[in-house]
Amino acid sequence: MLLGIGGFEDGFALLIAAAALPLMLRQLHISAVYTGLLISLPFMGSVAGALLFGRLGDVIGRRSSYLYVSTLFIAGAALGALSWSIYALLLSRFMVGLGIGGDIPTAGSLLAEIADPEIRGRYVSVQTLLWGLGGVAAPVLAVSMLGLGPSAWRIMLAFGGVPPALVLGLRGRVVESRHWSAHASVPRLSWRIRGVLGRLSFVSSSYFLTTLVLAVFANYTASALALALGLPAAESLLISALQWLAFLLGSSVVSARVDSVGRRPLMIVGAAGLAASLGSLALVSHGLYGLVPSLISSWVFGGILYSTNGVYSAELFPTSMRSTCNGICFASGRLGGFLGTLMLPLLALGSLFRGLPLALAPTFAILALAAALAAPRTERVPLDHLERGR
Repeated sequence: MLLGIGGFEDGFALLIAAAALPLMLRQLHISAVYTGLLISLPFMGSVAGALLFGRLGDVIGRRSSYLYVSTLFIAGAALGALSWSIYALLLSRFMVGLGIGGDIPTAGSLLAEIADPEIRGRYVSVQTLLWGLGGVAAPVLAVSMLGLGPSAWRIMLAFGGVPPALVLGLRGRVVESRHWSAHASVPRLSWRIRGVLGRLSFVSSSYFLTTLVLAVFANYTASALALALGLPAAESLLISALQWLAFLLGSSVVSARVDSVGRRPLMIVGAAGLAASLGSLALVSHGLYGLVPSLISSWVFGGILYSTNGVYSAELFPTSMRSTCNGICFASGRLGGFLGTLMLPLLALGSLFRGLPLALAPTFAILALAAALAAPRTERVPLDHLERGR
């Protein structure tokens, strides 16, 4: 559970900014460009953090890298709460992103290496479960703070430092992976990555598409509902929380079945279901009662697909470069999140429930077909066997 706290912080830190966005817009009068940067910079920071700390996880060990990123989380949350200008606020969001990007590949690799092969998928998927829980907690906490005045967003951002502070307080319980200690080396990456390029490209592409969709919905649903349908802030935030409950449902299915049903069938179901849900959303985007069920369905299947991506990225690669490749996969996802959250305010929030789903539904249908043809079966297979058989 301690290794999954970073997943909670990931969901919480990203969504608390989205929940605080209406307050920040009113108090700071932020332009559309800065709004896009404010929401998208954590994703860009995640790209840099995943690549940097993912590699460090292979060089200096999973535990050391994991503890370093916890410190970054705390510093970013503190700077956000104390921000004196939009530039300080943007820097704080980038720092939080660095922490998020560094946490997921190092903790995910560590979880995969300490788990028994029979339950490895369930162990790794705890990150995604807690990510969803963090996403639920953020808007719920934000609703409880709406009455604290126009500067309540500072308190919301400060709460992002609590989970990583807990990790540092309990750091003695985080042990290094014996698997890494026994197998790690620091090889030249250029020729080693070529041996896993197919799997790396497959998982990275799935991560990119899934994160793009979920990040845009996660960060802009509340604002888009308020603008397009005139919903009060509290109701919009509660619908945002409902999205994350749906994500938790999808990721719970993966946690319960990933080691029995297998990764490939779940990936097919997630991608095909997301394609159908996005297509439905584009057709019923004008009314609340038609929109919400399609939106929630998208999050259920998105949770299945995202969680399966996380399991694959933590187990498909050799020990000496597992954290690096895991970081590349996660960075690809966050690049998708960065591009989506940066561009949507410039295109118009009104396209969130029609234009975007209409464009991406066919892409996920293609991904479902690719998964049926190419996704490997890794359930209950020891990591050493996966390395020899790659």
